[in-house]
Amino acid sequence: MKKHTLKKALALFLMLAMVVPCLPVIAWAGDAPSFTEQLENYDNATEFIIYDRDDLKAFMECGKSFAGKTVKLNADIPWNEGTANSDGTFTPKDGTTAEAWTPIETTFGGETAAIFDGQGHTISGLNIDITSATTNIGFFETIQNAQIKNVIFNNCSIVSDQTNSYIIGFVAGIAYGSNTFSNVHVNAYQKHSTNTWNGRLAQVGGICGQLYSINSTNTFENCTVNGGITVWNSYVVGGIVGLARTTTTKVIMTDCVNYAYINAKNYAAGLVGRLYGAYSRFTRCTSVGKVYASETATETTFVHSASLVAMYDDSTNTAELPVYFTDCYHAAASNTYAVTIDSTANPRFKVTVGGTATSYAGTDKTTPDIATELTKKFSLFATGSTSAVVVDGVQQSLDKTAARFVSKVVFNINQTQDNIAAVGFEVSCLGQEATAKDCGHVYKTIYSTYNGVTTPIVAGEGEFEGVDYLATVVIPDIPANETKTLLVRGYLKNPKADGTFATVYSNQSSLLVTFANGNIVGIAYV
Repeated sequence: MKKHTLKKALALFLMLAMVVPCLPVIAWAGDAPSFTEQLENYDNATEFIIYDRDDLKAFMECGKSFAGKTVKLNADIPWNEGTANSDGTFTPKDGTTAEAWTPIETTFGGETAAIFDGQGHTISGLNIDITSATTNIGFFETIQNAQIKNVIFNNCSIVSDQTNSYIIGFVAGIAYGSNTFSNVHVNAYQKHSTNTWNGRLAQVGGICGQLYSINSTNTFENCTVNGGITVWNSYVVGGIVGLARTTTTKVIMTDCVNYAYINAKNYAAGLVGRLYGAYSRFTRCTSVGKVYASETATETTFVHSASLVAMYDDSTNTAELPVYFTDCYHAAASNTYAVTIDSTANPRFKVTVGGTATSYAGTDKTTPDIATELTKKFSLFATGSTSAVVVDGVQQSLDKTAARFVSKVVFNINQTQDNIAAVGFEVSCLGQEATAKDCGHVYKTIYSTYNGVTTPIVAGEGEFEGVDYLATVVIPDIPANETKTLLVRGYLKNPKADGTFATVYSNQSSLLVTFANGNIVGIAYV
């Protein structure tokens, strides 16, 4: 019997010996090769994975262009723990020492495109070092024909002085060729005391400092910038791009939002600080960050500044209607003008709102006030008859699939809970039609759940002192793998004698919120 059993066991062993080599090898996270180990096969590999902080540092230091290759983030990476400050400095967490990020010197990309894919992950706590004398500063100093996508830079900062650099962008200092920035979100503070460098004007952007792309196109899709950019005694500052340098540098910008404040000496704008490029297109873009420009960079006057784009058009640009703005909006309180013009010829651009196009022609240094036209559709969402509903904030569900908007309701002498049929929220994707959703109830108390802890929010207490009632509504199906900007305003429904209802919209505040990969990457009152 034992002999028979031994034969069966031996047969089973031989069978497994034949089968096991055919099974796939499972690579556990702990067995994954480091970035340095992956580089050993650089010439043959087409994809490289960053798993942790050490890998990110190896990527910074490796000196490779990755032309024709893809680099992916596989996790959220805290570079430093601490707080980015509005003056561009970084305060490390108690007991820790912050390590500055040294901009990647080797051009990322080349004649063949390189791809940096964050896969929706966040790099946080980057304090970019500007101690070396160089012209280009950013996460990358220089990119060429690159794709940067699906990445969030959060709680970051840059600070510099005039002795070091003059082209600064948080993601890339300068971009050559045709580049694409898609689902790139930057929450950072920049402060620079730069004037000119070797006689050149400084150029600073929230994403890219300068686009130098002759007969090429640079595309920005679903990008946001938060925080602030202050550049003392300097020129050409944009919330997303500082300077689009040549008349053949084409900029295509779609569904982008600037939330950051911009403060510079001259040529300051929420999207592009100075645009030379003809044939550029801006679609469903907006800026709500305050834009300042003055000779002393104080918060007083507007000098060649705009909420969206400060344009320049020279005598070589004779094309008719070279720049188009379609369903773009700006908060007039941010800046008087959406677009300003500095010209030596006859610049022309077209604004299309809700399918209706208006052409504008300017001569030397005209600054057409297009705020009314540009915000025509936006104003339908942002203003209305006076009411006492204020959209106060937004909360995310723990699984990031839904958002709850909170409103405060203050009743006046003609408004009581008895004569209000409903309180609700009107929600729209930027540039699209709105949908309305009534709140189920108006509350004295609602409950907030954050990081697994549930606490009551009580009308009449704390930040809600003087508030009679609170209202809340949940918006489901927040996309987990795309960027979406929602515009939210509150309303009241009052019953009428004929049995119908009068909807009264708030003109006190609306909320603009951008979600990316389930994260709130931008929020502002408009």
